[in-house]
Amino acid sequence: MRSLLGALLLALAALPAGPAYAAERLWATAAFPAAVQAAVAAGELDRAEADLYWLYAVKAPERLPDGYRAPAAAARAARSPAGGLALLELRCATPILRAVRSRLDQMPPAVRREAEALLQRPASGPRGALRRAGKSVTHVLPNWIETENFSFEWGPDLTAATGQAAVDADGNGLPDVVEQWASYFETAYALARELGFTHPILDQELVPVYLGNSDPDSAIDDIGGSFLGFTAGEPGELPYIVVQGDLRVDTWLNDEGSAAGGTAWDRVEANVRGTMKIVAAHEFFHVLHFLYEPPVWNSREDDWWLEATATWFEDEVFDGVNQYYSRFDGPTGWAGTVELGLPVPLLLDDPTVDYTIRAYGAVIFAKYLAEHGGGRASQRDLFDLIRAGPEAPPGRRPLEALDAYARTLGYDGLEELYLGFAAANAGMDYEEGAHFGFPGGTVPVRKRSLDADSAADTLPDTDPARPLPVPAYLGATYLAEGGFSGGLRVGLRGTSEPGSSPWGLALRVRRAGGYAVVLGSLDPGGLPEAEVSSLGPGDEILAAVSFLGPAETPTGYATEVSGAAIPAFSLPAPVLAAPVALPGRGADRGGVRLAWAPVEGAAGYVLRWRSGPQEPLASRTLFGHPTDPQTGRVEVELRSLQAGGTYEVRVLAYGPTGAAGAEAVLPGVRAGGAPATGLAPVRVLAQDVSVPGINVPERSAGSKGIGGVECFLRALVR
Repeated sequence: MRSLLGALLLALAALPAGPAYAAERLWATAAFPAAVQAAVAAGELDRAEADLYWLYAVKAPERLPDGYRAPAAAARAARSPAGGLALLELRCATPILRAVRSRLDQMPPAVRREAEALLQRPASGPRGALRRAGKSVTHVLPNWIETENFSFEWGPDLTAATGQAAVDADGNGLPDVVEQWASYFETAYALARELGFTHPILDQELVPVYLGNSDPDSAIDDIGGSFLGFTAGEPGELPYIVVQGDLRVDTWLNDEGSAAGGTAWDRVEANVRGTMKIVAAHEFFHVLHFLYEPPVWNSREDDWWLEATATWFEDEVFDGVNQYYSRFDGPTGWAGTVELGLPVPLLLDDPTVDYTIRAYGAVIFAKYLAEHGGGRASQRDLFDLIRAGPEAPPGRRPLEALDAYARTLGYDGLEELYLGFAAANAGMDYEEGAHFGFPGGTVPVRKRSLDADSAADTLPDTDPARPLPVPAYLGATYLAEGGFSGGLRVGLRGTSEPGSSPWGLALRVRRAGGYAVVLGSLDPGGLPEAEVSSLGPGDEILAAVSFLGPAETPTGYATEVSGAAIPAFSLPAPVLAAPVALPGRGADRGGVRLAWAPVEGAAGYVLRWRSGPQEPLASRTLFGHPTDPQTGRVEVELRSLQAGGTYEVRVLAYGPTGAAGAEAVLPGVRAGGAPATGLAPVRVLAQDVSVPGINVPERSAGSKGIGGVECFLRALVR
């Protein structure tokens, strides 16, 4: 498991300019949000000016006042020719642009005019083109190619994404970096089509993609050095995409880089290729967001779901990159702050919350939907519930759509769906969960005792001692205890102001046999309770105490535990349908879909599988009855099996007190093959490349070109 902070510190340690450079880089990473917030708090900036500064950071870093810029050395590494800021923790600038746009009406006239000018679409160029397939596009920059679904444009100052001068190694007249971007974007488009994402606009127009920082005479030239890209435009119209033209400040923070052989520079190049892939998938999914977004959407409160789902899509398209792992890592990662909950406050509104970790880390919620009922089609189904339609003329906001979607799966709304999600996080019960967060793939247990005074306890190993965290709306705090025998009753008391306490209690009972069952309890009166039967000395309980009320603020809670005589409860084995082989999610990975009729009286199901009789059984727990609304069956997809491998699969239902029923066993289940490993083919259907960008002058004291790369290479091999 890689730590983003650790990797950045390693990169800092290697840089040639000594302690001063390291100090500048750390300043640049952390200081801008803090400086803006401090200035607002001190009355030096009003909210509108602060929003304008955020807009500068994305699209015009040279306009930032000196006190908000990175020092010169850091600015060079951040790719800004004017000494702009570096915010390495911020990946996608889309939500910042949307937040500023949402507040234009609140700005003074002069500030608004400047903001609107920066938010305008790129000005049309002197010529347009009608593609022979019938899709239209107007070109802006002097060099362009048109592929099946995109228009890629760049200026005379193009570099490769590694910061070197752009080259045409294959001699076909096109810079290789342009062909790379085209291949990655078309691959993302192909999977979106496969998953059922279509829109009439995409059949009529090409999606414009501009290679940022390639044309100093264009208004789209200067994307801030800490942003990998952004998607911009008005909801309901085809937006445009700008991608970062220099990604070399990234080190190998993803699996493509870490797995690469050769020199340190080979690993950097592999990492940059991985970063390009996820930027392409992420930003194209934002295009779909813009097209489907309903009028009811509130960008300042709802855009976290755009970032979470775009991150989900990037991993579906390019499963081997896994750059999102770093959003879970360590005590400040998503898994270490689960009690902060969902939705995630927008960075501009609450700088005390790490928006980058929280919004991108919330991808785990999208993964829960796909892996615990709903499959890969879950996001497509959600899009249908979000956009305006006969049942919801103005459309739905994300949490409203999630509530409606939960009910289609057989849950009692979003609250019950969330309980299963919270319990899954206790053991990181996901295909790639072992890579998330902490040793053993679990979220940190806040307290290893279930008793009647939880609210009064403090966290261990903190100096000074801190109170046990109270979960925020749709957040959870985790408690654990073992060493029980027999039956157990666990209850919850919560307090909130004003009114009743909408708490939830999810129990994840890890059995000594190596699997877990999940029990959930909801009670708007503030007293959820769950009973667990047949606990043995090797079993462990993790309690996810969840707060589910959006209009209230929790102030504390307490658990109540007592022994209980719980009657036996038995269930029949599920009757399994014939498995369906599916492609997997990455190289050498295969998949299978399992389905069965719901078992009456079941609280959930446990799937177990292994490739041989001597192998340990892997498992996944399904809480509730996540039934397919079309077939009425419980269906689940496993997509990280060995491609073409043969497995023994077991499924059991468990009762309302966690007692396991009879187990259905299917031997010889064959997983499907790996998905196509090649990238989508790219056909260039029209082009005008007068300046291919092969001989690129250095610019801004080594910020681009061969000299800058040589300096960077020297830093890496120190």
